[in-house]
Amino acid sequence: YDNRAAIAVAGSHAHIADVPPIGQAVTSIVHCTIDATGSLSGCAETGPENLAGPYGLTIHGSTLYISNFGAPPVVKCGINPDGSLQACMDAGFPNSALPAEDFRIVGTTTYVLHFEQGKLSKCNVLPDGTLSGCADAPVAGLSEPEGMAINGNHLYVANSGGNNITRCIISADGSLSDWADAGAPGLSEPSQIVIRGSTVYISNMDADVGLTRCTAGSDGLLTGCTSTIGRDLNSIAIRG
Repeated sequence: YDNRAAIAVAGSHAHIADVPPIGQAVTSIVHCTIDATGSLSGCAETGPENLAGPYGLTIHGSTLYISNFGAPPVVKCGINPDGSLQACMDAGFPNSALPAEDFRIVGTTTYVLHFEQGKLSKCNVLPDGTLSGCADAPVAGLSEPEGMAINGNHLYVANSGGNNITRCIISADGSLSDWADAGAPGLSEPSQIVIRGSTVYISNMDADVGLTRCTAGSDGLLTGCTSTIGRDLNSIAIRG
């Protein structure tokens, strides 16, 4: 595969976004089975063809959402019991707001990143999984945002252009406030964030930094960051 840009895992399934070379249109989502050791097997292409650039994936229930650098900007697919995808369709995100880089869903709210515009949008998630009421969610200081994570009432954005992480507080109505630099030093082109408990993992596209691990405080700010160098990383996901 050419450029494995994103991964989403749930149960025994992993879905991987493979971005095709410029000018080529190929099936761009790969499904693999995860065994008890975490190894991947039986990898095969599935789902929609001719995506312009599936840079972000997220799983919500039995639905896989794909952020696309073309139209439609967000595609949703049903996940079959064997992990293959079916009934892929436009998720309803307005084409006027494309392209979409990555997104996350919490409850009935989804947040969508826009890499080129350096901004974030907020939408409602309807019972059938489509998106509605999409509007700007103002966050200051975003610079080529690549990925994000949500932990409790904190939302984190990886700014590859600013080599930093922005932390926001999610209000009860889904609006974002109190955005600030999360305080993770030494990052280089951070691309994605995952969180387990108070431990935060950040993938960096610079192999001289690789994977950064930090601790999140009750205020959402990051401390004690250390890095494991040696490999450039586009994305990261945690199973279980």
